[in-house]
Amino acid sequence: MKRFIRITIVYYALMMVAFLTLLTVQGRLKIGAVNVADYGEEELATYRKTWEAMQSSIFAWREKMLWTMILLWAVLLIISTVFILYVYFRLMKPIKEMESFSIEIAKGNLEKPIPIYDDTLMSSFTESFDMMREALVNSKKREIEAEKSKKELVAGLSHDVKTPVATISATCEVMEAKFAQKRKLAGPDPAADAEISDALDKIRLISDKADTINRLINNMFHATLEELDSLAVNVSEVDTNVLARIFKKQDPTVELKLEGEIPGCLVYMDPLRMEQAIDNVISNSVKYAGTKISVSFSRVVGVAGEGEKTAPRFVKVTIRDYGPGADEEDVPRLAEKYYRGKTAANKQGYGLGLYLVDWYLKKQGGGLHFYNDHGFVVELLLREVS
Repeated sequence: MKRFIRITIVYYALMMVAFLTLLTVQGRLKIGAVNVADYGEEELATYRKTWEAMQSSIFAWREKMLWTMILLWAVLLIISTVFILYVYFRLMKPIKEMESFSIEIAKGNLEKPIPIYDDTLMSSFTESFDMMREALVNSKKREIEAEKSKKELVAGLSHDVKTPVATISATCEVMEAKFAQKRKLAGPDPAADAEISDALDKIRLISDKADTINRLINNMFHATLEELDSLAVNVSEVDTNVLARIFKKQDPTVELKLEGEIPGCLVYMDPLRMEQAIDNVISNSVKYAGTKISVSFSRVVGVAGEGEKTAPRFVKVTIRDYGPGADEEDVPRLAEKYYRGKTAANKQGYGLGLYLVDWYLKKQGGGLHFYNDHGFVVELLLREVS
């Protein structure tokens, strides 16, 4: 469009130069006189009459030629102006408006209709462009409806799951009360007391897991439909003793061994999300390895990032199994969303375990590492409070 305007300005400037040149050249047209010094009186009189007649004819001719050239110049100017206006309104203006509509569509404004230019070079293009815009509008509406349906389904399922979880929690409370009463009635019987203690531990484990499920469901159920995709990770400064309580809640049938002491310090953590992360890692080891699991703790120093004066410190939780490990080709992709390795071919799952673990740890300011080393090893990094 700018180039078209520049060409138009240059054209009109050249036309004005041509007009001024025409006037200048026409004004300088003259007929030179001959030397009449040798003419006699009779010849001189004849020459004067002839010269006056020629001067009159020449003046008329010059005037006629001037107006003819001005008329031709004006006709050329009008024709070119009409052509320029034709090009502008039939081609340049639609292109300019299409450019503005393209910008609006890029911004996501799909509701503004595009004017259709009939009988122009742009008519078929604008029709196709408007069809594309309508297709995008319909696609966006379908996407919104599908997203809304998905979120409503999640909310409905969350609500439905709360009922059986509440039933499990209530049943655990009743069973715990009955076994506590049974212990009182049994008296000092070591065998019965050991059996009752074992049953109470299992009941409390079930109750704790039901409570965890209930809190996760509450997160989804109380979130608005617009916020269901981003469940919050509520990070706070937490004592590392929480880790010990999380590992004590694990299934007692799993051969889990804690090695060494947990470093005593404050870390940035969301206990609920951390429990989810640890549960995912241990359940993966049980599913794919089926061996004993060892857990160790250490403190490591990271690398100072941009703007950090000192390197951050982390508490590293290393969870190791002694199974065949993952296929080496799969290891770099195991934390990708929905990715499942070769060893998961005959196992149930959705490929979200390590993806969620990685996401939760990063949201807490930490990180995740995993690799094969005579089994599968997962390292969870929790950032220390400096």
